[in-house]
Amino acid sequence: MCGWLRLSRREESWKSAEILLLRHQLTVLRRQQSARPKTTWADRALIAFLLAVIPRPRRAGLQMIITPETVLRWHRDIVRRRWARKSRHQRPGRPSTHRNIRALVLRLAKENHAWGYRRIHGELAGLGIQVAPSTVWEILTAAGIPPAPRRAGPTWAQFLRAQADAILATDFFTVDLLDGTTGYVLAVIEHTTRRIRILGVTAHPNNAWVTQMGRNLLMDLDEHVDRVKWLRCVGCSWTRETARMAVIASSSAFAGFRFPREVIAVAVRWYLRYGLSYRDVEELLAERGIRVDHVTIYRWVRRLPGDRWFVDETYVRVAGRWTYLYRAIDQHGQIIDVMLSTRRDLAAARAFFVRALAVGIRPTEVTTDRAAVYPRVLDEQLPAALHTVEQYANNSIEADHGRLKARLRPMRGLQRLRSAHTVSAGHAFVQNLRRGHYEIATDEPAHHRLRLAFDALAVSL
Repeated sequence: MCGWLRLSRREESWKSAEILLLRHQLTVLRRQQSARPKTTWADRALIAFLLAVIPRPRRAGLQMIITPETVLRWHRDIVRRRWARKSRHQRPGRPSTHRNIRALVLRLAKENHAWGYRRIHGELAGLGIQVAPSTVWEILTAAGIPPAPRRAGPTWAQFLRAQADAILATDFFTVDLLDGTTGYVLAVIEHTTRRIRILGVTAHPNNAWVTQMGRNLLMDLDEHVDRVKWLRCVGCSWTRETARMAVIASSSAFAGFRFPREVIAVAVRWYLRYGLSYRDVEELLAERGIRVDHVTIYRWVRRLPGDRWFVDETYVRVAGRWTYLYRAIDQHGQIIDVMLSTRRDLAAARAFFVRALAVGIRPTEVTTDRAAVYPRVLDEQLPAALHTVEQYANNSIEADHGRLKARLRPMRGLQRLRSAHTVSAGHAFVQNLRRGHYEIATDEPAHHRLRLAFDALAVSL
């Protein structure tokens, strides 16, 4: 501004001569200096201000150290910086978590002492609440809640002592024969009596030979076969189907059938090993003089084990309040029972196990979380069952919760406990139908089974 006032007091001839002199000096400098001159922000501001005073048609004839495009670029940069500053968050980092989510996280941690931040994050994800695991950890740390206790299950020695009567261990060992060949010996030891049984010796152990040795073992055990529940095979070359057939055949789940165990084991192995239907297995047995209905074969397959339960509870919103839904499935994915409760305490857990035991077989192993009520309830209801609380052991039931949550999420809410229980029980029934756990449309493909099952139910009703 001072320079402008000083120039305004000069004569026109003086200013014209000075302008010509400056333009000539600028021309000389541009001829001698090829590098681009460096300007500061103050230089850029002054040049842009003075150019705004000069008419636009006259700007092209000016001799300047910059081009008009450079001035336009300076204007665009100023506008970009201005809007970038306005759109920047006042607080850096992620937005704060809603207070209702914080309250829900603290409630879950308070009511479930054994849940860590990842388990709470999984429950929130099942409820449709998108929050990062690190955010849950920060909420718990800010509230002064210590980490969840480490989940510790029974050791291998404790398991062997608790289930010694029902365990057989088997393995191969080699012997050098007099002719220079190597023989493979299959031996079985009973954990209770430490009795060792030599099943056989062969130079070429294969699937068929091991299967036959398993049948011989069943006949040797005779009346003691009903108490065998576990078969521990270390270093064996059995296929999965053969090992499963041996465990199935030695289980007491076949007690009471009028067919020999060998027939049941062969039928089950055919169905599990090859892509056969129940009617195909029925025809194969009929060709060998054994007449058995395909529904009976279905019962043989479905009655296998089913003696391992996975029990857990999840949250369901009813009339704006969180309630507890107890659920139990077996190792085949069959839903044993569901029960809705407004409380999560000893009485609710006891009532659920009483209901579940009334509709299913008594399990030999129950997997739960480390809730304090479960050991007491299992001591009352299932004193002989093995209680497993190892980390990640309950993943199957936790993953199964997601199917129910996916069904409830599109609904507009449940207003009564009776309606919530009806929906949960109906969903469990449909899931068991779809998975083929009922004797309805079992011979049909999985994608048509549900429709045909409901058609059959409608006709029977």
